[in-house]
Amino acid sequence: MLLISNPRHLGHPMSPGNWKRLIILLSCVFGGAEMNQQHNNPHQPMTLTWQVLSQTGSVVWEKKAVEPPWTWWPSLEPDVCALVAGLESWDIPELTASASQQARPPDSNYEHAYNQITWGTLGCSYPRARTRIARSQFYVCPRDGRSLSEARRCGGLE
Repeated sequence: MLLISNPRHLGHPMSPGNWKRLIILLSCVFGGAEMNQQHNNPHQPMTLTWQVLSQTGSVVWEKKAVEPPWTWWPSLEPDVCALVAGLESWDIPELTASASQQARPPDSNYEHAYNQITWGTLGCSYPRARTRIARSQFYVCPRDGRSLSEARRCGGLE
């Protein structure tokens, strides 16, 4: 059965029945606007991810949190030795990022480690050198939305 409203049955414009209809209508309008506004809110918390990538583009370290955009700047504490693994200019050119995180076996060649201790250079092949590099401050080039191929313009692989 189809009911059609007749303006004569609505009664006086200020009657309680009309107010209820108006309130319901306005609630729907403003409630929908509020939900729509929530999606456009620049302060709406979202999942933010900070990543440190190796020269090859693999993720060496990441940190996630649910925060409003542009409000969360975490301390970045990646394993630097995982970043430099495989580079000829460092003391672990034969290792991959995952292998660099494992302790060296007792029969390893510690020639590089001896040079690090003697000359005080930074490196990763000896536990004391790893500790020294972990305490050092260094600059990491931000990617700033650039593609991986464009990210090299910040200083290259080393």
